Amino acid sequence: MLQEKIEKYYRTHPQLRVLFFFDKEADFKEEVAALALKDIRVVQFQQNYFYMKAMLHGEWKQQKVFLYLNQESPKKQDEYLNFPLLDLLLANKELLLDDEAAFMEEYRLQRHHQPLIKRYMRELKYSSVQEVCAPILKPESLDEANLVQALFSAFLKFKAPENWSLLLAKLFSLLRPGQEEELKRVGRKVRENNLLEWLNKQIKQHFDQEINELEPDKLANLLKVFKYNSLAQFIPDAAAEDPYKSLKIKKAAVLSRLNQLQEEAARKDGLGAQFQEAVEVNAGSVQELKLLEIYGATADFAFYTLPMKWQLIAEQAANLDYNPQAVIQWLEKISTSEPTTASLNSCLTFMLHAAEMMKLVNSISSYILDKPEDYVKVYTSEWYKIDQAYRRALCAYRSMDDTEIPTHIKLEELVGLVNKRYEEFLEKSNREWLKCLNAYQFDYKGLNIPKQYEFYKREIEPFEQKLVVIISDALRYEVAEELLSELHGDPKNSADIRYQLASIPSKTSIGMAQLLPGKKFAFNQGAITIDGLSTSGLENREKLLTEAEPEARVVPFSDIQQNNQEQNREIFKAKLVYIYHDAIDMIGDKKVSERKTLTAAKEAVEELKLLVKKLHGSLNVARVIITADHGFIFNDREIDEKDKENATGLKAVTTHNRYEIVDDLGQPTLGYKIQLSATSLFTDSLSVVIPASVNRYKKQGVGHQFVHGGGSLQELVVPVIESSRKRQDITQKVKPVLVKSAPLKIVSNVMRVSILQENKVSRTEKERELVAGIYKNSELVSNEANLLLNSTSSMPTERIYKLEFNLLHSAAQETYLKLKIFDKEDNLNTLIEEPVSNNTLIEQDF
Repeated sequence: MLQEKIEKYYRTHPQLRVLFFFDKEADFKEEVAALALKDIRVVQFQQNYFYMKAMLHGEWKQQKVFLYLNQESPKKQDEYLNFPLLDLLLANKELLLDDEAAFMEEYRLQRHHQPLIKRYMRELKYSSVQEVCAPILKPESLDEANLVQALFSAFLKFKAPENWSLLLAKLFSLLRPGQEEELKRVGRKVRENNLLEWLNKQIKQHFDQEINELEPDKLANLLKVFKYNSLAQFIPDAAAEDPYKSLKIKKAAVLSRLNQLQEEAARKDGLGAQFQEAVEVNAGSVQELKLLEIYGATADFAFYTLPMKWQLIAEQAANLDYNPQAVIQWLEKISTSEPTTASLNSCLTFMLHAAEMMKLVNSISSYILDKPEDYVKVYTSEWYKIDQAYRRALCAYRSMDDTEIPTHIKLEELVGLVNKRYEEFLEKSNREWLKCLNAYQFDYKGLNIPKQYEFYKREIEPFEQKLVVIISDALRYEVAEELLSELHGDPKNSADIRYQLASIPSKTSIGMAQLLPGKKFAFNQGAITIDGLSTSGLENREKLLTEAEPEARVVPFSDIQQNNQEQNREIFKAKLVYIYHDAIDMIGDKKVSERKTLTAAKEAVEELKLLVKKLHGSLNVARVIITADHGFIFNDREIDEKDKENATGLKAVTTHNRYEIVDDLGQPTLGYKIQLSATSLFTDSLSVVIPASVNRYKKQGVGHQFVHGGGSLQELVVPVIESSRKRQDITQKVKPVLVKSAPLKIVSNVMRVSILQENKVSRTEKERELVAGIYKNSELVSNEANLLLNSTSSMPTERIYKLEFNLLHSAAQETYLKLKIFDKEDNLNTLIEEPVSNNTLIEQDF
């Protein structure tokens, strides 16, 4: 045994020259005499210090020497200092036969550490424990508090010593189902090593309580304390009817530790979710909805749990029709805080857009305006937002996993309400709009509104600059406004939007023809011609264009997508290119797919945004115009037969669900009869009949949710977006706003804040890059966060960004600091400067 230990020492320490072995009782004298060590000289000390020192420094200097001393190892300081071979002992090692001594020797601990090592040697003998404790097993830093903390870290299977907040969070996570044996194992370790007192010290600091044994029910009670105080800590006095008031913590330092526990758990991969699961499983008797009932929604809760958020959503749903602005304010408050889920986010998005739609509808004081120009002006400034909010609300609803929505939130009823209010808006606004147009006999020539049939003469003919025109089938005005916002997101892009009035009937073949040049336009029983040439098909349209501009090309969007760079560059050498894009009408105008109209509109925006960027960026096109042949009406419900009108009974050339083109002198009993030539360049003596508002004609084999062809604002007011790379003066950059409901605080060396981009990126307000940090006077004492404000969304909740700051150790004890936010291009003048209180003024672990 002795020989094996000696050989192991020399293997472990290849540079070792002299190995001292003190044996006061001479227990190993005979075994030493029998040693047969290869390449190691065995020497028995005979109290001949001078001789021994001379030989070890002289003749034996290059040899490995095992030095046996029949005396006690020096332990006291004076013995240690008076030992004649001290220099050699310090430069080499002492053979220790017991585990504690060997452990101390391995980590070079001092003699006063021996009682501590002995106390916990039952754990320290394990290599896995040693690996965790290694960072604190140093003579200059080792004490019992650090060692106990490291042991708990090992018991809880961390890889290194962790702070007590994390250790407690991990301990509580063992209250999850399936972790019972792990909790028993840790409890056994605590009992065997008499560590409950140490654990209780930390529990007292974090919960202001103690436990008498490490058992599940005791820990579960602490989680109840945690849950209650994490929610209600900012409510100064517990209400008399509060059934949980005995759990309230009033000491600020304890609350700070409790918050630190939550923060530390959230920041550790996976632990945050495990800890929250343990809270949900074991602290359910603290009912957050009861707290909401007692203190009310306006109480200063630290945050809202998911059940609380769902309850608040349910309560706000009742106000959707009556006070949508208040609903928006509440939902924005809910949406800016954690926790959240995909279903909750979708529900909030649906509710926010629905409330925005209701607010806009409720703000309409009258649908009766003086002249058609007034209707178009109010539609393109305000009413289109109703169409947009409706579409976005329904998009969010259709993307929602309603299996995760609590049953007390009656989503179908809310959707029904949204449809009802939207349909009322469509019906009332368009009834009055058409009445007004009728008063002008639908004669576009007398209207001071840009007409679709003037497009070529107005937008193309006067200019010599190379131009690309994108005609997107059924790109109605509100979808184009969304596209415009996306184009503004490109800082190199300058874009604005205009409008023009499409012809009636608002159908593809007619709208496409009105966008082409020519002199003589003939409907020709539906086989439309311009100057005798058919307008059907891209080849014919290119012929018509080249009559006016020889350097003209016509291509489908699909070709641009599939072509390589060289092929596209060849196309766009032309002075004028018409690109035909069909994403919305292709889906919406089919009965089998009309329900996908909402998704198609979103895809159209994305495709067009990328196309414009490509045209400007890599195909050297400076000027791009995007327009449409017509818009559309969409209702997210099946249209009942009772809501459809019967056909007029007049002699019809062609019919559809929103119009009839007739060759008949008779008058319809309902709706309006309009000369085809009144709204178009056609000279045929035909008339168009349309319903009085947004009704559909009964027609088999076609869809009735997505429709066009009639005279509604949504069908007739089509966009004209002009996009260019020309430089334009930017009046300002978007402004950041700090979102806060309470003074800013640092907890556990961490501070999270929310920044609202005040307005969406637009033609006059461009993106802004921010740099932010926590400062002590002019010194940065945290990480520096970068943030790009470039949202194009009109919804404030979609323009909120979250930042996280970690306080540097050097500023951990500073009481008052400041959050400073700068424009990246100006680091002298702050955009936001806000006081920050440091709630981490508690003793730091390690």
